[in-house]
Amino acid sequence: MRVNELSVSISNVNNDKRRLEADLANLQAELDEALIARRAADDRADRAQMELNRLAEELRQVRQPPSRLATSHGAYTRLFSVTV
Repeated sequence: MRVNELSVSISNVNNDKRRLEADLANLQAELDEALIARRAADDRADRAQMELNRLAEELRQVRQPPSRLATSHGAYTRLFSVTV
């Protein structure tokens, strides 16, 4: 009788082990997906920051005093040709 109880216990432990291994594999897959999504979000944020920096520089050039505005006329034209 004791052997049967041990066999059932071993079988239960093996089933639990397989279930936990499957859970671990699922969690690893979810983690991988989250890491990929985070990298994509970081890339989008980097591109947005670069665009923000570029636009801020163009705005600084447009806001230059009139004596310096002539040298930055290209930036002024580009800025307003995009917004018009």
